[in-house]
Amino acid sequence: MAKFKIRWKMNAHKIVLILILLASFSFIGCTAKQEQYQTSAEKFSFPWDQGEFSDYLLATKKYISRNRFFLDAQHRKLEIEANSPFELYPDPQTCPISGKPEKGLLLIHGLSDSPYSMRDLAEEFSKKCFLVRTILLPGHGTRPGDSTAMTADEWYQVSTFALETLKKDVKHVYAGGFSTGANISTWLALKDPSIRGLVLFSPAFSLKWEYPTSLATLDLFIDWLNKNPIEDYAKYTSFSINSLRQFYITSARVQEEITKGNKLKIPVFIALSGDDSVVDVSYVKNVFQENLDFPGNRMMYFTQSQPSPQQQEDPRIVYRVGNLPDQQIASISHMAIPNRINNPHYGKNGDYRSCHMTDSNSDYEPCMQAERASLWHGAWGSEAEGKIFSRLTFNPYFDEMVAMSLETILSPKVN
Repeated sequence: MAKFKIRWKMNAHKIVLILILLASFSFIGCTAKQEQYQTSAEKFSFPWDQGEFSDYLLATKKYISRNRFFLDAQHRKLEIEANSPFELYPDPQTCPISGKPEKGLLLIHGLSDSPYSMRDLAEEFSKKCFLVRTILLPGHGTRPGDSTAMTADEWYQVSTFALETLKKDVKHVYAGGFSTGANISTWLALKDPSIRGLVLFSPAFSLKWEYPTSLATLDLFIDWLNKNPIEDYAKYTSFSINSLRQFYITSARVQEEITKGNKLKIPVFIALSGDDSVVDVSYVKNVFQENLDFPGNRMMYFTQSQPSPQQQEDPRIVYRVGNLPDQQIASISHMAIPNRINNPHYGKNGDYRSCHMTDSNSDYEPCMQAERASLWHGAWGSEAEGKIFSRLTFNPYFDEMVAMSLETILSPKVN
């Protein structure tokens, strides 16, 4: 079996030191900011205490159309639709409904992402008779510059609004999300006993690097951790210092509840990759075993090789091998998990290729220029002699994962 290495991101404290040194030169020869790195002319506002979800959908789409920095003016409609929140009603062919839908699911996207990253999951759950709703976390979907002014409190505000309006429109509510969105939905479930189940994809309860205290003041010197080329119409590829600070807040709130000994007595499904370059997977597995101890809970854990029976300490954890040479996949990445293999944007033959594989981006050009048939896919930092890698953006186990998540949260033990 082929051997693959993964180069993890450098320590956050080293990143901060480098940024401070770089910032010392930013006062010399300053030029005007590029438009995409400036904040929008207006900030999104909405009457959260009295608006309906349909009003929110319309207001958000109009806001995006007025304030988005478009990658391609000819594809305005595509970019607006990809970044706008949406709802999908149960499939009328398979889910005859009189009155309210029985089940509703709120899905929340991750940091730098958009509701597009929840599209494949939403379609599958709507087929299983869920009313599915997504939201746009403030600071996302318009231009990277808006991430410099967004706050976690705004994220919790829109999430709470979406949950409360969903409660009015269905009989039973469920929640879930990807990465940061998984953190937010977990916190909501810890606070709101009406949530009957959670589906969490790459939950970022803890990160691979400790929170550098200098982040609290770093943006006095510099606003950006990196500025990558803007190539993806469905997410930001540049990260502001503020976005990381708000990201950490969502992790800290979950950790605070865990430290208090709070447990979720509802079914929870988690999908997680052992090669995740962002998440502290050991911490998440420990939370799953110690704090999410409902008997019907399941985790799908992607790993380089099948563990021995002795290593499979929890029968609720199902292991799937992410090293699939026949598919030119070396490992499962953080961002791959919520996307199906035939996704038109992130799928195997999609129109997007993620080539930011290292801190130095030294592999970027070879990746972008490689023929599709010769390209390998893996987690951030994947490398192997004689192979060119892009970051894996789709999940080869997507269908099985969705089936397992549905089986978990719809367990007859709690419904």
